[in-house]
Amino acid sequence: MKEVRDVIEMSGKTVFRDGRSHYKKTGVILGIVLAVTFLAGNVLGASSSSDSHIDNLTEEYGSWHVGYFDANYVFKQTLLKDDRVTDVVSFDNVGYATLSCIQDTNKPYLFIAGFNEETYEMVPVQLITGRLPKDGSEVLMPSHLLSDINLDCAVGDTLNLAVGLRQDGDDILSQHIPYRPGDELLSVGEDKTYTVVGIYEKPIFEAADAPGYTLITASDRTVLVESISVFVSLKEVEEVYHYADGTAPGADYAVNSKLLQE
Repeated sequence: MKEVRDVIEMSGKTVFRDGRSHYKKTGVILGIVLAVTFLAGNVLGASSSSDSHIDNLTEEYGSWHVGYFDANYVFKQTLLKDDRVTDVVSFDNVGYATLSCIQDTNKPYLFIAGFNEETYEMVPVQLITGRLPKDGSEVLMPSHLLSDINLDCAVGDTLNLAVGLRQDGDDILSQHIPYRPGDELLSVGEDKTYTVVGIYEKPIFEAADAPGYTLITASDRTVLVESISVFVSLKEVEEVYHYADGTAPGADYAVNSKLLQE
């Protein structure tokens, strides 16, 4: 506003120096005001359009900038204290299960993610039908699983799964590590029954080479999990790679490329 006000005052002095009439001066000032207002309106309009575009991107792809897929709650608490961070959310890496109808040799599993309520705020889920899970007995089914294997599954159906962990020797493998045929094994899991309460679009955080189709359930604080996936939103987006490499050297992470392109 200061720059606009300075332009008007300087124009007024020029008019007085020329000795033109008050009406002429008023007309000149009015013209300048209209011109400045028009330019300001264009700038504000462009800014509003840009903000709207960013809002649409975050609604579809989330507001997280970097995600770690093999973390723990101590690591999450450390990130929350970092002044470079605006927000941190997570979901539980509940485990993996198999379905006999999945024939994909690179994606042979179901991966169960336990979302907290705040997780959806930064990691949005695009529902096609149904609703979000209310507890650890309910689950969302991803649409690309249904289309890839022609699975006939609908809201209200139940899944009986033996949920375990991917292991390569003593190493526990995360969703960010591609399938290792011949090297990894699925540990004997706990039998769980899930009711399908919704179908949703493939999540942005599931990489193309992820070994499991992501089923989303609600986090159950009474169940101990081996690891969690943590998503971070940063104040300075351009620092994302420097931040990620420095925060957890050598750790697997992913960036929200759709958001970082803007």
